[in-house]
Amino acid sequence: MKKIVSLVILLLSALAFTQLDWETRKVRAEGMGAPDSIFSNMFRSAETMAKSSLISQVKGAYLTSNTRVENACLKNDRINREIKGVAQFYEIIGDPVITKSGSLKLTLEMSLSDIDWRNKVVTAPGIGYGDNEAVAFLAAQMDGERRLTEMTKGMYLKSLSISQPNLKNIDVIVDTEVEGILRGANTKSCDNYGEIEKGRLDVKSQVKLGDNLEPIPGFAAIAMMDMQFDNNYPEVDKASYNITDKKAVEKKIYTSLIIDCRNINLNKALAPKIITIDSVEVYNTTSVSKSFATQLGMIEYCNNENNINELRVGSNPLKISAIKSAGIFETDIMISKTDAALITDAVKINKDIFGQCRVIALTK
Repeated sequence: MKKIVSLVILLLSALAFTQLDWETRKVRAEGMGAPDSIFSNMFRSAETMAKSSLISQVKGAYLTSNTRVENACLKNDRINREIKGVAQFYEIIGDPVITKSGSLKLTLEMSLSDIDWRNKVVTAPGIGYGDNEAVAFLAAQMDGERRLTEMTKGMYLKSLSISQPNLKNIDVIVDTEVEGILRGANTKSCDNYGEIEKGRLDVKSQVKLGDNLEPIPGFAAIAMMDMQFDNNYPEVDKASYNITDKKAVEKKIYTSLIIDCRNINLNKALAPKIITIDSVEVYNTTSVSKSFATQLGMIEYCNNENNINELRVGSNPLKISAIKSAGIFETDIMISKTDAALITDAVKINKDIFGQCRVIALTK
């Protein structure tokens, strides 16, 4: 029997689905919990599998043209620990689903960018058992609030440790904060998990966080922490392209760079370069703001020209075509010397093209 159960778990592991979306800068993973007589066991199994898939996927991402994130983690234990820590800040997307085979499917999602939990409603499922509905509801409420405690405590702990690294009694402060926000937790029964056993009750516990949370650095910020950026470009808490384009229109200057890469094989990376045919670097991390690079990405990858972020592009983009991809992992974009000269001239007039990472790659 144990061999059969192990085989089922192995098969379910193979079905784990993970997707890293470079356009939304989010990674999503599905986990499957093997059929079990206790629903909460299935939930924990699915959650553990999905979380493992998240970490596996982000560690397999390309960091630069010659380095995967996994390699950077092996060289720097701090990065490895930080990435595992950031992976704790996932969100449960939708409701757990019971499949026809009796397994439980759960979807988790985490952001590559900085995670801003201020004024956010955090939702956690709770599962309880009892001889009657009142007892089961109380047990489920406690389970849901336990999850809320774990999530919010992690957020506050991370936030406080980053903003005030030498703070004493940090655990006491965090516990006080979490105890306070849990008083406002709202728990509601829900019946959309599927009734597979008697005496079980499912609830959703929600709580709205306050506005005193610092943004938590995301996966990209951690993976790129040792890279050199343009120190002269101002740092911002929240990178945004929501600025006026009026001066650019009046002066008829270029507002962004669009590179057509649909004719080459290009892999997506956190820190790609634009180089010439004689390997002169036109665009790299030293050209950009750390804030924009880690929060919004050095390059916006888009496989549909109609879906490009209009604010990022602006009113007058400079459009060129790539010659081929470069680097071990084919993440760098090679262009002609003529196009490199056009880009250099455009950036001299409008530094924001590079500083704010206003670079878009059209991909297959």
